[in-house]
Amino acid sequence: MVAQVLDKLINACCGDNNPIANKLPFLKTNNDEKHDVVEKPSNGVKPIPQKMAPKKNENFTPKEMKFEMTFWKDLPLNARKAAKEIGYDQTKWDNSEHVHVEHKHWRDLTEDEKKAVETLGWEEEAWEHQYEHTEWSELPELQKKAALAAGFTDETWKHHWPEHLDKHWDDLPDDDKKALAVFGWCKSEWD
Repeated sequence: MVAQVLDKLINACCGDNNPIANKLPFLKTNNDEKHDVVEKPSNGVKPIPQKMAPKKNENFTPKEMKFEMTFWKDLPLNARKAAKEIGYDQTKWDNSEHVHVEHKHWRDLTEDEKKAVETLGWEEEAWEHQYEHTEWSELPELQKKAALAAGFTDETWKHHWPEHLDKHWDDLPDDDKKALAVFGWCKSEWD
């Protein structure tokens, strides 16, 4: 949709033979049909479907990111209440301090604790393993989008972390933190 609008704008302005339009990958055509996949890279890696192509500034909701990037004062009331129920206050939350419940396995959480952490966006696999034991083909769509946004591919998922992620949490760009938070990574777990 966006590509079509941009295509029309550029063609209206500069015509079909515009050298700028011909260099933009999202406007490349094959017999006037848009490609459904990103062009195959020269390194032999499989092309990524366009709808799953990694995007910087991927928009994940605060809940999808386990509210990791949200300050206490900005938490929705239900999330703040859930955080209080498991031992957080503003200082602990804003400083990424551990609370007792974080040291429990999912199966050991009480029903009230489980309800509270689910309100904060957690699910069992993120809580236990940050999806590290999940095969690429088994990743839920949200986590696959986050993996792509963080620079992973199906070939690198289990064996080769992207080099740009080899930093302390505070040194990571916000876009990478957001993507990693979808898996359940947070400052206290990452560092």
